[in-house]
Amino acid sequence: MARIVLSGLLQDIRGSIGGSTFSSWKNINYLKNKAIAVTNPQTPAQMMVRQNLALSVSEWRNLTDSQKAQWEEYAQSLKLPNSMDEVVGDSGIIPTVGRVQSGINTYVGVNQFLKGAGLPRVSVPPVPPDVYPPELFGFVTTGWGIEFHFYATLNPEAKARKLEVWIKGDWKGSHAYIERVVDVPVPPAVPPVQLITKIRKGSGNNIQEVLFSAIGVCSVYLQGIIVRNDGNRSVSTALYRLTVTA
Repeated sequence: MARIVLSGLLQDIRGSIGGSTFSSWKNINYLKNKAIAVTNPQTPAQMMVRQNLALSVSEWRNLTDSQKAQWEEYAQSLKLPNSMDEVVGDSGIIPTVGRVQSGINTYVGVNQFLKGAGLPRVSVPPVPPDVYPPELFGFVTTGWGIEFHFYATLNPEAKARKLEVWIKGDWKGSHAYIERVVDVPVPPAVPPVQLITKIRKGSGNNIQEVLFSAIGVCSVYLQGIIVRNDGNRSVSTALYRLTVTA
């Protein structure tokens, strides 16, 4: 807070300019920084993420020294970059586990992906080799929807697997999220056709799932990944930029 001495021409000053507020107390004029309102909408989705993070940290404390050492070793083997920003870069729209600094970072990241795929949590790190990426193909973008096929042939360890389909709008402020989680059938079973007809729009408390038919012609990004029930993740598919039309 700073005291202000006014001139003969300017006897009083009140109110705010930018991030500063002019006020007076007992005939003493002063300047202070305006309070910044912190937005914390606490949406159901945000609360679920926070609860899962808190659970992961709590469970980490209860792991044995041997289990923690395994996660530390696994973390060092990843050395993944951080891609949590909104920019669509070389890695696409699916976030990595995070910039690995310790075993707990990787433990939390792996279990976050398992939670998103609807799979049980794990206390030991995934065992290599990594699962191979799925194939997304046969895109049709008419009728206000995105129709496509997917296929994943290799599953040598016969682990239960889920396909996560991430989507992101091609407009400022749009964030990637998991739009679809489906079981990956064991070959030679043919996966069913997938159809996406909506996307999330808005921010804070105003995030809503909106039908493409209500938005009109728009462009979106789409990408897929396989999550295995031991926490292992495949390499992401190619990043597709699609225009949704009628």
